[in-house]
Amino acid sequence: MNEMRIPLMQTERRLQMLKALSDESRLRLMLLIFSQKSLCVCELVDAVNLPQPTISRQLNILKQAGLVDSERRGKWMHYGLKSELEPWLQELLITSLPLAASIIEQKSNWCLTEKKGC
Repeated sequence: MNEMRIPLMQTERRLQMLKALSDESRLRLMLLIFSQKSLCVCELVDAVNLPQPTISRQLNILKQAGLVDSERRGKWMHYGLKSELEPWLQELLITSLPLAASIIEQKSNWCLTEKKGC
């Protein structure tokens, strides 16, 4: 039988990514970032209705898992997808985008739709 084996290091990395996505708030953040390409923390706070310190902590976990990158613009941190996401993870996020759309629709006070700016 011809089995496909994944190296242990790659398996550990994939497990870390999936563990990061296993939390509902982190999954929502990831889906929002995936659907918008880049968002600042203030936009994410408004979108998921969690306090800024909680959002920042959850984003740090996503960053440590290798899922997102961050960039400081003025006083705000902006988060975008890691450029080299593995194809299996991209497919997972694409198939989960309807969830992201429903999150965005539920939040009418989101600063992107209100053009509040950050």
